[in-house]
Amino acid sequence: MFCVIRKKRKTRQTHNSRLKKDFKSPHIKMRAFFMIKLVALNLYLYSRDIMTKQTMTLANILTLARLVLLPFIIILFFIPAKWAAISCLMLYAIGAITDFLDGWVARKFNQITEFGTFIDPIADKVFVVVITLMLIAADHVSGIWILPLLIILIREFLVSGMREFLGPKNVKLPVTQLAKWKTTSQMIALGLLIIAPYYPSANIAGLIMLVIAAVLTVKTGWIYLTTGFKHMDN
Repeated sequence: MFCVIRKKRKTRQTHNSRLKKDFKSPHIKMRAFFMIKLVALNLYLYSRDIMTKQTMTLANILTLARLVLLPFIIILFFIPAKWAAISCLMLYAIGAITDFLDGWVARKFNQITEFGTFIDPIADKVFVVVITLMLIAADHVSGIWILPLLIILIREFLVSGMREFLGPKNVKLPVTQLAKWKTTSQMIALGLLIIAPYYPSANIAGLIMLVIAAVLTVKTGWIYLTTGFKHMDN
């Protein structure tokens, strides 16, 4: 077993050393390309080690795709060019679509697995948190406009904590239609803010959608928390 692990580590180190040599190119596009290549290779090697045929359902692949896209989104986001911002938005849109599709596919084709139940909420939270931190770090959102983002993040962690607490009690917090509208408005807002520096109209629309998402966040968060507190008292 230890021999197999060592061989896999040597394989990763060999590939990484080759990519690092290529990465010394002075051109920023070439550097971005090889960085993406390096991240993709390591993600593939690690996922190949842990994944089994039972977990490789279409629904779970869509969920994992959301996480796999994140390194590419981050790299493109911090490249100061319009083409990179548009490419970043396209990858973000694909990730946002998988957020809807994975659950639908799992229910439609009876692909609900323990791994999917475990990884889906994690992928959702990681995706939203990373995009939010990116926007704040690059000053796409600043000043008072950070407040709606904080409201969204606080709600995500509170509801996740409530679900974690109620899980052993066999109590579920079902997703409401209002929560779906909240997620939709939130995804649209974050997407528009990604390209905000190059499209002023997208900046205005993104901030408006962000406020709408924050209002819906407070409403749905309160519904979930009051429902959870009732079971907590019992």
